[in-house]
Amino acid sequence: MKAAENHLCLVGSASSADAVEKLAGSSHLLQAGAWKLAGNRSLSQASSLTHLACFADSASAEDRALAYAQLAQVAMSKKGYK
Repeated sequence: MKAAENHLCLVGSASSADAVEKLAGSSHLLQAGAWKLAGNRSLSQASSLTHLACFADSASAEDRALAYAQLAQVAMSKKGYK
């Protein structure tokens, strides 16, 4: 019975670790949006790139698409588009 209890503990902690990793990745997307609103394109770009570099494996397709869209917005604003 002890082995089964330990296995359940490990499974629970693995899913908790995945949830924390996804939350950490999403926080970088939120930071990117906040930096964009604050007018700091460089930090917005850095936050989006951090999300893609560090959390793309665990991120949903929607989160990856949002990160690419935020990078595209930064690139467009640097070129003068609004």
